[in-house]
Amino acid sequence: MPRMRLDKLLSHLNCGSRKEVQAMIRTGRVTVDGAAETDPAAKVDPDTACVALDGQVQRYRAQRYYMLNKPAGVITASRDERHETVLDLFPAGERRGLFAVGRLDKDTEGLLIVTDDGALSHALMSPARHVSKVYEAVVEGELARDAAERFQKGLALRDGTECLPARLEILSEGAETRVRVTLREGKYHQVKRMIAAVGEDGFGETLVRGLAGAGADVSLVRRLPGASTGVAVILRTAGENRIVLHAGANHALGTEDIASDLRRIGEKNDILVTQGECAPAATEAALRAARELGLYTIYNPAPARPAPDDLWPCVDLACLNETECQLMCGILPSDAGTCRAAADRLRALGASAVVITLGAAGSFGVGPDGAELRIAAMPATVVDTTGAGDTFIGALAAGRARGLSLGDSMSWGAAAAAVAVSRLGAQPSIPTAAEVEAPR
Repeated sequence: MPRMRLDKLLSHLNCGSRKEVQAMIRTGRVTVDGAAETDPAAKVDPDTACVALDGQVQRYRAQRYYMLNKPAGVITASRDERHETVLDLFPAGERRGLFAVGRLDKDTEGLLIVTDDGALSHALMSPARHVSKVYEAVVEGELARDAAERFQKGLALRDGTECLPARLEILSEGAETRVRVTLREGKYHQVKRMIAAVGEDGFGETLVRGLAGAGADVSLVRRLPGASTGVAVILRTAGENRIVLHAGANHALGTEDIASDLRRIGEKNDILVTQGECAPAATEAALRAARELGLYTIYNPAPARPAPDDLWPCVDLACLNETECQLMCGILPSDAGTCRAAADRLRALGASAVVITLGAAGSFGVGPDGAELRIAAMPATVVDTTGAGDTFIGALAAGRARGLSLGDSMSWGAAAAAVAVSRLGAQPSIPTAAEVEAPR
């Protein structure tokens, strides 16, 4: 190999910047073949010279290139105090100087190039180079029919951000749509945000058709001109899922809309199930109106956000998972003691009863009388957990409507959720009452 300046060699070995290593050399901290060398411009053979800094031999190696199949749950960063990073997947002695070219979201898995070659990184990531990046995603429901055309023209995201023309391929359609997206740029959460931007008609019609097909009355479903349907981009790994939501028309539902509709159709002892995907003010208005009308209220704070203290007395049954529970009351329910403490905290705020879903660990409840209820999860072959919590809550409400006790309703919810997780999709995976035998 050609001889190289000593300062350039040490800088290449990530001992410091060129200026920093020049200072190290001049102060006598560097030796070459056992002898001190104080001239930064001294030429050495990287392959044969024994160069040491502060007595530690610096071994030359050519630039490194790794192809990493990044797993879900790992962040694309060099270091982070809270999360595992892609560099944590490398042996400690190999990490120095490495970085990822581009980034994949925490919940995304796929190819990352990890290197110490800055020139390569620039060549691959610069929009001027037009290097294609290919992603695949699973989307609940269907995309608008002109989605591919809008991608090709270069669409605008919800916040007005303009995207370069991209390619969208529909790989399969049905209860879920599998797509392949080819980009030549990289914006924050770009694939998820672009998919959310083209769901305006297809998503809503798919959802309404599904509800109507299951026998639900959809006469009060509103279609708002200029507002897109809320969408969920689902990232699924080994049966578990992470869901990125875009509220869309959900947040266009106003407080007067919901209150007037409830007063028009609600009757005493009817059941209201609500959660957190609508605007917070609309959800609060629904719970308060339901309380005035004498409805039984089930509140699932998903996604979780702080609720006013005076809202909890409007809740007959709070049903939430571990993460939502921690966000709502500050206690992570990890065992029987913390489950009880969390339920007591929520009941002290005003909720009459509480059910905490614990995934494979079943569910924990505290009834209006303060009695504990523990229900084991039903055996199931897990394919996709999307919609399992919604299925459980639906069975809770149906059990209440049939006059079942809270414990029996929880058991029915566990049975229904076991069926749901054995199927793909969210809405399509939810079983009918006839498919799940209710407790007698």
